[in-house]
Amino acid sequence: MLTLGVDLAAADKRTAMALVEWVPDGAVVRDLVLDASDARIVAVSERSPTGRSSP
Repeated sequence: MLTLGVDLAAADKRTAMALVEWVPDGAVVRDLVLDASDARIVAVSERSPTGRSSP
């Protein structure tokens, strides 16, 4: 199972996202993006369950 974690900021410059794959013995980070754009977050979130942390 893949999940997307997003740490939102006021601008792309400080927004981050991580795509995590859950495996039987833990979790593996498959993608980590700093300065993530809204468009990229939306594109990935349409394919994966998403958790968001908003300041």
